[in-house]
Amino acid sequence: MAVTLADVARLAGVSPATVSRVINDSAKKVAPELRERVLAAVAQLHYVPNAHAQNVARPRKSAVGVIVHDVSDPYFAEITRGLQRQAAAHDRLLVICNSYREPERELAYVALLRAQQVHALILAGPAITTTSSRPG
Repeated sequence: MAVTLADVARLAGVSPATVSRVINDSAKKVAPELRERVLAAVAQLHYVPNAHAQNVARPRKSAVGVIVHDVSDPYFAEITRGLQRQAAAHDRLLVICNSYREPERELAYVALLRAQQVHALILAGPAITTTSSRPG
C-alpha cells in the first residue's frame, strides 16, 4: 500500500500543508525544526510524491513524448538516446512510443500523449505520408 502525504504528516506531527510545502520546496517557508521532522518522516516511510497529484496541484508539463518506428532500430535508438540526454538535462521525463510503422497506432499515441499534456511531442520518422503529384 502506498504511503500518502497524510501518513507523513501524521508521523511528523504536522499538517499535510506543511508536508507539501517541504517536499515541494514552497516559497512559504517552514521552520527548520518542522522541516527536519518532515524529512525524517519522509525517509522513514520511504515516501515518494505522487506525480499525478502534483500535476493537478501545479500543472507543470514535465514529460516529452517521442514516437518512433522501432526503438530497437539503431537509427531510432540513436535519436531516442539523444532525446533522453536532453530530457534529463532539463529534468523532464521522456516517454518513448513504438509505432511499428502503423499509422493508426501512431495517431493513437499522438492522442494519448496529448491527453497526458506532454510539454512537447516529437515524431521521428512518422508513418503517415502524403503523395505529391509530379508533373509529367
